[in-house]
Amino acid sequence: MSVTQTGARRTGAGRRMSEERRDGILQRLETIILAEGFATLTIDEIASRLQCSKSTLYAIASSREQLIIKTLDRIFRARGEKIDQQARLAGTPRDRIITYINGVRDEMATISRACYADMRAFEPADELYRRNAHASADHLRDFIDEGIADGSFRPANAEFLGLAVNLLLGAVLDGTFVERLQMSDTDAYVEITTLILHALSAPVQ
Repeated sequence: MSVTQTGARRTGAGRRMSEERRDGILQRLETIILAEGFATLTIDEIASRLQCSKSTLYAIASSREQLIIKTLDRIFRARGEKIDQQARLAGTPRDRIITYINGVRDEMATISRACYADMRAFEPADELYRRNAHASADHLRDFIDEGIADGSFRPANAEFLGLAVNLLLGAVLDGTFVERLQMSDTDAYVEITTLILHALSAPVQ
């Protein structure tokens, strides 16, 4: 093996180790942000709690704000893909909707009220949240359209219903149902699922 080839392999191995370390740091930061939010987190505190240097954090992102956004984007991407894959494996459009909403329920359960409030209050994070919420509404619209096409559901405005469900899911996260109705998050998800399925099965008046 030539010197050049050996050098290339070492470079590749080094890059893989760097990616593993970066992913490990972001994963630990995810845990903190999801549980506590991020509004008061400083770079100094993040470095201390993750037991790494500030230069390591700045190698991942150029600023505290970019580090937060990179972490949130990682959360949304991984969870969105997981929920969508699970739903698409379900048998019927009805099963897909139930699986999708249940998947959202399970993932949202790990997001604290503090984290949700910080996301909505920080414009770049709010934009990221809204973009992913729109993508979620699109997935639900697709499942509804499939059910309408095969006769499982009545004719309906799938885009409206997909968006309506996501607005209700957001109300679970911000505590609306708990504060106004003393309804648990679990019960709220059950009611949302029942509402959408009833709306799709009810006869047109």
